[in-house]
Amino acid sequence: MNISPSMIEGIKAWYIVLLLSNIFLTAFSQIIIKSGLSKPKYSFFPLVNNRIFLGYILLFFVTLINVYVLQYVSFKIFTAFISLTYPLVVILSCIVLKETLEKQKIFATICIVAGIGLFSL
Repeated sequence: MNISPSMIEGIKAWYIVLLLSNIFLTAFSQIIIKSGLSKPKYSFFPLVNNRIFLGYILLFFVTLINVYVLQYVSFKIFTAFISLTYPLVVILSCIVLKETLEKQKIFATICIVAGIGLFSL
């Protein structure tokens, strides 16, 4: 089954907005978790600090919203949209965390985007 423009047109704009916001919230929460892991650990539980806790709370709410959106959007369109999170995390890691963009990351991101394209055919 191909993803056609008519399939996307049939979805209310509200659900597209929720999907896009979930993409950004997921990427943002992953950046928060990653930055929390690089902070010095002064607590009794070294893997629990405010940033990591906030990141997981955001992921919990993203999951709730995803369950709601899946009631109204086909799974094929949902996965095509949500898989765009991976390239966004790479881009945000370079911008926010000042990580270097290595050849392996570029290749992996291209493979993910190509996989999205193949899955959508």
